[in-house]
Amino acid sequence: MRVKRKIYVFVLALLALGLLNAVAFAAPVAQQPEHVDVLVCHNTGSSSNPYTDITVAVQSVDDANGLNGHGDHGDDIWESFVFDGVTYPGQGDASIFTEGTCDIAPPPPTDVCPNLDGVQEEVPEGMVIDEEGNCVEEPPPPTDVCPNIEGDQAEVPEGMVIDEEGNCVEAPPPPTDVCPNIEGDQAEVPDGMVLDEQGNCVEGTPPPPQPTPERDEDTGAGDTFAPWGALLLVLAGAGWKVLSRRSSAA
Repeated sequence: MRVKRKIYVFVLALLALGLLNAVAFAAPVAQQPEHVDVLVCHNTGSSSNPYTDITVAVQSVDDANGLNGHGDHGDDIWESFVFDGVTYPGQGDASIFTEGTCDIAPPPPTDVCPNLDGVQEEVPEGMVIDEEGNCVEEPPPPTDVCPNIEGDQAEVPEGMVIDEEGNCVEAPPPPTDVCPNIEGDQAEVPDGMVLDEQGNCVEGTPPPPQPTPERDEDTGAGDTFAPWGALLLVLAGAGWKVLSRRSSAA
C-alpha cells in the first residue's frame, strides 16, 4: 500500500508540473509598444539658418499622423517612415539636405570640361574651352609676320607687302603696261618690237634717224642758217640801195 501511495503521489506531482508549464506557455506576453524616431527639418524662416533638426518619437498612430504638430506645418520637411507595418509618406524634398541632417547640402560642382573624365571644376592648365564647350589643348600663339607693326599680325595686311628686311610696307603701285596686247605687264617695249599707231607692241625695227648735214666752216654749207643768211644779206643790200637813191633825188 505504501508503494502504491508513493507512485500515486509521484504521478500527481508530474501532472501538476506539466499543467504549470502549459499555463506558462499559453499566457500572452505583453508586447512593448513600437518606437520610431523621425527626423523633422523644421522651417525657421531664417535666411542664415533656414531649417533646424527636430527628432519626433512616434509610438502611436496619432504620433505617426501628427508628428507632434509638425504634420500641420506645410513648410517642414521629413522623409517617409514605417510605423507598425504602415508606410507614412514624407513631406517636401529631403534631398536638399546632407544625409541624416537638416543642413542644406552644397550644390554639386560644375563640370567645365564635359569631354574629360571626372569632374573638372576649372579648365586644366594648358587647355582652353572651344566653341563646342569642350576642353582642348591651347593652340600655339600666332606668328607675327609684321614685326614693325604693333600687335600680332598673322597675315600680311591688305595693301602691304613684306620688304627685304622682313617688314610690312605699303605695296608699290603696279607697273604701267606699255603693251596692252601682250600678256602680262610690260614696263618697257620688248627688244625687237615697236609701238604701232594703235599703241600695241608689234615686231619691227624703228626707222633710222635722219642724218645731220655736216657744216663747212668756210662757206657755211651744211648750216641751215647759211642760205637764209645769204638771202637776208641780199635783201638788206637791195633795200639800202633804194634808200640811197631816194636820198639823192631829194
